[in-house]
Amino acid sequence: YDLIVRPFGAKGVASSLREFTIAAANQHHGMQAIERFGWERTGRRDFDGDGVTLELSAGHVTSMVLFQASLSPPAAFDAAHPGFDVFERIECSACHTPQMPLADATFSEPGPYNRPGTMDATETENIVALPLGAGGDSIAAFTDLRRHVICDESWPRLCNERLSQDNVPTDEFMTPPLWNLAHTGPWCHRGDCASVTEAILAHGGEATRSRLNFEALPEGDKRLVVSFLLSLGADQ
Repeated sequence: YDLIVRPFGAKGVASSLREFTIAAANQHHGMQAIERFGWERTGRRDFDGDGVTLELSAGHVTSMVLFQASLSPPAAFDAAHPGFDVFERIECSACHTPQMPLADATFSEPGPYNRPGTMDATETENIVALPLGAGGDSIAAFTDLRRHVICDESWPRLCNERLSQDNVPTDEFMTPPLWNLAHTGPWCHRGDCASVTEAILAHGGEATRSRLNFEALPEGDKRLVVSFLLSLGADQ
């Protein structure tokens, strides 16, 4: 372990928006960034052999990253919502941490922790500093930015992976942020949970205790939890 937080992707394998963007452009759009797939790194000018060279320059990648970083986060959640108290009582907040402190409200691109194949701050003098729109000294992300085991042999619903990503165990997943849950369904890492209740009931492994706590709630309290979760990001 190198103690670098990698908050992007369901498995938590990308440390920055730049690393995530380069991988996504290649995997989903068939477009290769020069800094990872170009001549200097691979000895090939057309890495995927599609007849197109110089598909994504460093400037292209930087522009896409800055666009994503400039998107406003959802507004602060309603701590007075009766479902929030139940959410904390059944210990969902142990991993989906409501408030995360910000040491610095400035986004720097490229960042200092990128791995080889992704431009980092030592490779250019053109560092862009972008003020984040979070405001204050914390943000209501509803994640602890950690990986957890969320399935097991007795509750295997989310144990569908057969190949590990970046040496991450197949039963471990990043705690997803819930701050915009109202607009992210269907839920869970492969999008096969059609309702919030179904997503909660799919949790196993380290999340078993919270799932059982939810199952034991009166129906009214269950509805309060779901109502609270569906209020997150609803204003966007």
